[in-house]
Amino acid sequence: MADAVGSNEGPETIVDGLWQSGYGPPSTAPGPDQLTWQLPIRRTTTLSGPIPVSLWLSSTAPDTDVFVELVDAAPDGSYSFLQRGMLRASYRAVDPRRSLRIRSGPHRGEVEWFGHPFTNRQLLTPGSLYQLRFDIPPVGNVFRPGHRLLLMVYSPPVLDEFNAYASGQAAAVNTIVDTPAYRSTVLLPLLPRTPTVARHQPACGSQVGVRCVHPG
Repeated sequence: MADAVGSNEGPETIVDGLWQSGYGPPSTAPGPDQLTWQLPIRRTTTLSGPIPVSLWLSSTAPDTDVFVELVDAAPDGSYSFLQRGMLRASYRAVDPRRSLRIRSGPHRGEVEWFGHPFTNRQLLTPGSLYQLRFDIPPVGNVFRPGHRLLLMVYSPPVLDEFNAYASGQAAAVNTIVDTPAYRSTVLLPLLPRTPTVARHQPACGSQVGVRCVHPG
């Protein structure tokens, strides 16, 4: 279960000044067991690369699993699930030697891929605040005008069309915090130019490896 605390604008640094360039501010829509940030797309936008995520989280349990999923929501109501990242909170330690940094541009020097040793498990103290840093693996997608980019934070499902998950974690209430002192952030790898693509989005279900559904 996920709650949001603090800013109602979602991650402040999705990309600095992004909405000032015509996208509009992201907004949040918390559900009973997931938290969704959405960003309206007003012009053709291309995303390509890994997506570093930094979440400030507290939990009522000593350990918890967190999924972050990137979704392309089309005007017809269909959801294309593009890619997801995941992390077990007790393996949150980051090894700088295994991490990759951005080599050029305005975000030069920032981490674009967090390397985790997955050793020395460190349990959570329930109610305390922790920073979870991990990535959504590299993904490429062209978002057309009228679409929405959704970022969903939730616990792993029992199963989906591709995988079954045996989390084994106790039920918990997880709270994602985004305040001036504790910023939860996502850095989107947007390309400055969009390659030549078809005007319309591929039909729902026609892309190999992309799960597309019409919720509700």
